[in-house]
Amino acid sequence: MSSILVTDADESATLEATLAFLDTWEAPTTDSSVASPVSTSQTPAPGLTPQQQDQRTRRKKPRRKYPNSSSTVLQRRKKAEILALRSQVEQLEVQLAQLKQVPGAKCTLEDVEGALLIVPGHLPVSWAEQAAVQYRSRLQAEKTNTKLKSIMANQINVSEALRTLLQKTAMLEDMDFLHPAPCRPLADWMYSMELLEKRVESLYLDADAVFKPERMNSISVEAMVKQNQSLGKTVEIVSTTPMLCPLKMASDTLWNWFSLTKPLRERPNTLERDYTLLLESQIGTLEFRKQNFMRRYEEADRVVVVWADILRLPKYKLQFRNQSWMVITPSADAPKDTSVLRTFQQIFVDYDESRPMQETSFAEESAFHELSKLYRCYLESQQSVMMEVTRSAAIPFGITV
Repeated sequence: MSSILVTDADESATLEATLAFLDTWEAPTTDSSVASPVSTSQTPAPGLTPQQQDQRTRRKKPRRKYPNSSSTVLQRRKKAEILALRSQVEQLEVQLAQLKQVPGAKCTLEDVEGALLIVPGHLPVSWAEQAAVQYRSRLQAEKTNTKLKSIMANQINVSEALRTLLQKTAMLEDMDFLHPAPCRPLADWMYSMELLEKRVESLYLDADAVFKPERMNSISVEAMVKQNQSLGKTVEIVSTTPMLCPLKMASDTLWNWFSLTKPLRERPNTLERDYTLLLESQIGTLEFRKQNFMRRYEEADRVVVVWADILRLPKYKLQFRNQSWMVITPSADAPKDTSVLRTFQQIFVDYDESRPMQETSFAEESAFHELSKLYRCYLESQQSVMMEVTRSAAIPFGITV
């Protein structure tokens, strides 16, 4: 019996077949034709040498066949792909069944085209109508965006043209141009407040010259119209309020009265306010832009409160001012238990350099009259509340001007 020789190619094929068999783990098929080869002896042909007989035996040796060939592996791969596709089809069929259960989901192409013609005010019911609404909204947004881009481009072109024109300074040599300062509301507000603060400090130095020392301590309120040499037409309001409390309590009560409105900035013995004041008049509602600055000066034997206002009336290009002194001193009869509040107030028109003091208008007269009446009513209300509060030692609540 001659030995069986296996080539390198046969060994590789055997290894691949073994690995494929382990991966698939299927039962091997038995066949008589592929059984283990058994070497059989053949009758040597007569007249042949031993070498020729050996070569003849090798040529007639049948080729081995393996169950796990390359074609078998390919078929199994196709089978696995078919199974995966079937599973995916089943999942898609389940999703389709769920979609069919949604109300209004069975829409044909005609339904979708009809949904695009629905009136915008109609409430969408089906998914086709909802999609149509979203589609129309997107188209409208795209149109609006295109218009805005066009406007923006036009604005840029206009700005560039104006910039080019303004840069040609040679064209402006023989022309009189007024270049106003840019409008800065915050800077203007701070500047006005600084002016009011400086004005209050200046008014505090004049407190001694304002009040007459021989004045009686009885309750009174007087309003007079005078022609001041430096201020022009002025309304002066003078009041005296006796208070049944010591100097310290009277000062705190008066300051609490003024602090009812929240100030712009929190500083000790200082109040700053900026607000709109509306007054009814013969010419309609007057809208004043008011800025108020107030400071309290506590001295050894008295308390001085100085108050300054700027009231602007932009509609008629008018401006008014108010400056007030309030001095609280111990009363002469019982200096430890009682005190006296004296007030001197001036309201006048703030004329600029372009308008003389003698020139007036009906709007100016009406606004001036309403402001004078407001400040007089305020002092009368303050006077009555101060007297009541000092008796009960309570915090007052009143109007604010």
